[in-house]
Amino acid sequence: MFAGAGLLYVGSQIATRNYKQVLFALSDIYGVWPMFRHYFLFGPKPHGSASYNPLQKLAYTLVIVTGLLSLITGVALSKPVQFAWLVQLLGGFGLVRLEHFLAMLGFLAFIPGHLIMVLLHGWSNFASMLSGWKLEGKDRLPKQ
Repeated sequence: MFAGAGLLYVGSQIATRNYKQVLFALSDIYGVWPMFRHYFLFGPKPHGSASYNPLQKLAYTLVIVTGLLSLITGVALSKPVQFAWLVQLLGGFGLVRLEHFLAMLGFLAFIPGHLIMVLLHGWSNFASMLSGWKLEGKDRLPKQ
């Protein structure tokens, strides 16, 4: 189910070409600290017009990487004899267990951070996550 949900998400991102605005790029590096400072240290809000700021892009990209790592290490842990080559490639059984645990911690860190961002951005942002449409004034416009 986990792999299927991941494939469905990645497939929908590719089909809609939304990945272009969600994935972290090297050009986003310099925007991470100002957004971190704004959200967590109550600094000034950096200006920007993109649908996703660099910190959001970093979080979404890392959760995809974490999901892939979790899937690979989970397969290696579930059948270590059949996938001995994968266990060895990942550093041995003890390291695979640690990597799988760290992937879980990554997911656990993403969830409250994601929920805090939803609360900070208000109800219309939350509703747009469910419907795909963002309420702008009295008109409903497609979420960009």
